[in-house]
Amino acid sequence: MTKTKSTVKFTLTFLFAVALFVGPASPISSLVLGQDLPPFQGSPRILGAAWSVAECCGWRAAWTRRGTSTIFDARYSNPNGQTLGGIINAGITGNTVRVERRNYDGGPLECLYNGRVDGNGRIKGTYKCDKAAGPEYEWSAQINY
Repeated sequence: MTKTKSTVKFTLTFLFAVALFVGPASPISSLVLGQDLPPFQGSPRILGAAWSVAECCGWRAAWTRRGTSTIFDARYSNPNGQTLGGIINAGITGNTVRVERRNYDGGPLECLYNGRVDGNGRIKGTYKCDKAAGPEYEWSAQINY
C-alpha cells in the first residue's frame, strides 16, 4: 500500500472512530428539545468541573465538563451493568437548573432535566425523556468544583 493510501485509510478510520465516540449529530444541534436553556449568568465556575448524578432505577452518571463551556460528556451505568454515554448541555440561573441530554449509544434519545441547586452545589429535581407524555422521574446531582 502506498503512503497516500495508508494515510487516507488511517484518516478515515480515525474519523469513523471519532464519529462513533461523539455520535452522529453535533452536540449543540442535537440537544435542542424545543426550549432554550436559561441564559448563563455569573462565573463559569458555577457549573463546576464535573457532576455526580443519580437518577431513576439505580442509574448513576459522571458528567465531565468540556473546559469552561456548558457542554459535558456523560457516562451512565446501572446496577445490572448496562452503560451508555451522552452529551449534556447545562444551564444555571440563580438556583434554577436546566439540563438537556442527548444519548449517543443507546437508551432514550433526549431528556430534559429541571431542578434547584443549593448553596453547596447539591441539585434536586425531575426529568423526562423522549418528549413523551410518560412520567417524570426524580434526579439529584452534586457539582464538583
